[in-house]
Amino acid sequence: MKNDLFIKKLLLVIACLLALNILLTVFYHSPDSFAAKNIEYKIVDYYDIFLTDRIDLLEESLNEYSKEGWELTHMDLSATIMIFKR
Repeated sequence: MKNDLFIKKLLLVIACLLALNILLTVFYHSPDSFAAKNIEYKIVDYYDIFLTDRIDLLEESLNEYSKEGWELTHMDLSATIMIFKR
């Protein structure tokens, strides 16, 4: 008899904890991080520079973007695009 009561209480506690776990995951919305709200991306086509075969123009362009706070994250030679992030 005591064991039955203990098992019922234990099952009730387990059920409550499971329900609480489900409710918390449904209602809790994690806020976006500060960085995620403030990241910008810029895509630049450098096809014209690629055609002229002038590395100095590419270097000037990269230096100018870096002065503005842009960081080169990807450079695709086949599509002649550069992707920047800041």
